[in-house]
Amino acid sequence: AVAAPAAPPSTSAAGAVPSPPPDELTAAAPKLAAAMRSTAKCAKVAEKVASLLDGGHVKLSNASAVFDVLAAAAEDPTRWRHKPNRPAFRRLFSAADGRLSLFPLLQQQSIKVWRLRVVTLIDLLSGSQEHFANAVAELMRLLRRLPCDDPNKEPRSSAQPGYSHLMHHAGADFLPERSRPAWADGLFECLAVLVDRFQGPQLWARAEVNTLVKLAAERRQSFVMRAQKEALDSWEDARVAHPATRALEYAKFLQDKPPL
Repeated sequence: AVAAPAAPPSTSAAGAVPSPPPDELTAAAPKLAAAMRSTAKCAKVAEKVASLLDGGHVKLSNASAVFDVLAAAAEDPTRWRHKPNRPAFRRLFSAADGRLSLFPLLQQQSIKVWRLRVVTLIDLLSGSQEHFANAVAELMRLLRRLPCDDPNKEPRSSAQPGYSHLMHHAGADFLPERSRPAWADGLFECLAVLVDRFQGPQLWARAEVNTLVKLAAERRQSFVMRAQKEALDSWEDARVAHPATRALEYAKFLQDKPPL
């Protein structure tokens, strides 16, 4: 005997096919976000969400719910600055940044800034020389994507003789104007952590600190908060007055000087 055909999906009175069951991750997201705000639970939740991202469990259909969890994770810097929590938060925002294509463009922008504020900042505090060097290089790259207050100080094109060490097509890759305040806030957080880490008589003798503060001071107008401008002014005054600054600038001049 021929088997009877399978019954069609049940429908409502209007004849519509019922919605599929809600995604488990979407349903759990509000609780995960609440737990992320808990000092006692945040590291464990960060590891869990990072594992979901790394394991391919975050899809286009539930990425917005995961974004809400990431937003909760990014609310309080004291969570990821707490040394025992750093590995979990670093893994979480690295995983999210590695899967940007799952998120809408505006959310992608937020995740990129959060990665700066979390991953790069943690790496500035790291004992790993590789992580520290990569973080410094990222800060330099991002600061150069903010416009100088004085256009004459913009890096010159490498097409000009004697300037092969400087940026090519300067100004062509500035950060979008609407997103610059968020980037500037994140950059300032990182600079403040860096200055605080090496605070002392030899602070300005560290080439990376000296250079980063100089780059930021040249882009002072991109930092919109008054407290940020005041801190930059104070750092720049101290940097310029320190004897190490002249020695570093002379060494850089010799390094950059074109061969005869």
